[in-house]
Amino acid sequence: MRILFLQLPLLEPDISSAAENIPVAALYLRHALVRAGIQAECVLHDAAWDPLADTTLADAIAAHAPDLICATIYCWNVERTLRIARLVRRRVPRCRWVGGGPEVAADHPFLFAKNPFDALVCGEGEAVFPAIVSAFAARCRPDFTTVAVRTGTGWTWGARTPDAVELAAALPPAGSCECMPDANGLAVVESVRGCPMR
Repeated sequence: MRILFLQLPLLEPDISSAAENIPVAALYLRHALVRAGIQAECVLHDAAWDPLADTTLADAIAAHAPDLICATIYCWNVERTLRIARLVRRRVPRCRWVGGGPEVAADHPFLFAKNPFDALVCGEGEAVFPAIVSAFAARCRPDFTTVAVRTGTGWTWGARTPDAVELAAALPPAGSCECMPDANGLAVVESVRGCPMR
């Protein structure tokens, strides 16, 4: 399975900054697959995509011929992510889409109404993403209370409560490439998770 992790940048990004669009969620989810023993070819969002126009970006994504696209959705990219998903679906109709991130909430004002995704994840993805990948590979539905799956009539939430994420175990090991500084000398360390304002 070829999985592409997509995280669209802030509007009008400062593309001169190496720290503009760091795909931390993608690194953690890729590590969750490794921990679960799931073999997949993972392609991270290419920083060269950040300044691209929508149709050019959709073409670049489609050129990777992904089986699954996992998009991180924030308040600044939700509408564009939905638009890109529709464009890519026309180019690669067999590709499945999973969305997660801070903007995914069961009571979102429009996310569930205008959505081309196959599944949406509320809350921490590390606990459920490997099971979602396995379920899609087996052509069945993931069954978690935090995962909404598109059906012929709308969205269905699962019944199983996912395991709690232990941050220390979820972090990639210190010597892994996810923790090493990149070509620009930038490394990201997570010291706290969640919004301090709740």
